[in-house]
Amino acid sequence: KKHITVTDNMDEDPVIDVDNSSVDTETPGQYEVTYTVSDHSGNQSMAKITLTVKEKVYNFDEDADEWLGHEAKLILKEIITDEMKDMQKGYAIYRWTKRHISYSSTSDKSDYRIAARDGFRKRRGDCFTYFSVAKVLLDEAGIQNIDVVKLRKSKKEARHYWSLINVGTGWYHCDACRAWTGKKRCFMWTDEETREISRSYWRYDKTL
Repeated sequence: KKHITVTDNMDEDPVIDVDNSSVDTETPGQYEVTYTVSDHSGNQSMAKITLTVKEKVYNFDEDADEWLGHEAKLILKEIITDEMKDMQKGYAIYRWTKRHISYSSTSDKSDYRIAARDGFRKRRGDCFTYFSVAKVLLDEAGIQNIDVVKLRKSKKEARHYWSLINVGTGWYHCDACRAWTGKKRCFMWTDEETREISRSYWRYDKTL
């Protein structure tokens, strides 16, 4: 209403009614909006305009969080529903990340947002990429998660990154980068389960 001016020679405060029921702000296109003004005597005046909804262009360099949020929403719209519980949502995110990111030996580790961007765009990366993509999706889905980094015994030993997640039953390990023999999937694993597979691979500082 801020661009609408209304005057009446008797009524100082006529009522403005705006009918924008046909407008879908999620779908680009042109929509009709009707303005109806009524004074205290019941006299009315009407005007129509055409409202144009344009598709929003997201730019990572201008707003990384907004860009990542948009990408995450598109993916979550395909893999989760409102009826799902957090456990099911978490597993859907784990499966999507595992299936849609292929492994490569390097990634930009300066910022998890950059790694997530590359994961969404290129669909490949190392453990930091898997972790970063899952983190963005988990955050967007409203699932609690904690970043975990593997403790190294020496500088030569490779780093590894994964998450602890809480879907309402406490904190469990979630690592979409690794698939071990016996079709074991690292989703909702306890500390004991990680140690059964590898005592060194998921070694981390539990005080954090």
